[in-house]
Amino acid sequence: MSIRSALRASLLSVSAVSSLVSTRAYYKKLPQDPTYPAITLEQISGDPGNAVDKVPALSWGRIRINAWGKTYASADAVAEAVENALNGKKFSPTGIRIGSIVADGMRDFYEPEVEAYYISQDYRIYYEAT
Repeated sequence: MSIRSALRASLLSVSAVSSLVSTRAYYKKLPQDPTYPAITLEQISGDPGNAVDKVPALSWGRIRINAWGKTYASADAVAEAVENALNGKKFSPTGIRIGSIVADGMRDFYEPEVEAYYISQDYRIYYEAT
């Protein structure tokens, strides 16, 4: 399982997030004519974790999560639920142990082409394959 898949599964397992977006968590972009609110995830940067002498090393990734809504209030509610679900937390989804998640920046935007708001949050995640 990739860190992106693990993070998506972990997010959707938190009822405060899934109650807002159901299963609408996508990679990179929203589908055509999406239902809001929704989330998109993308990996911004990272290090696959190099190991010496087969000693497992921690990997890290910087993941961007965009919380989308037709209103600013709905995008903000999703962003707050995501932040509460992730910042400072640890997860162990199948195949990966997430040892640390740290918020690493937030910005808000309006996308006129789809007439929707989104709040972009970056997280630095330290993890290892299990």
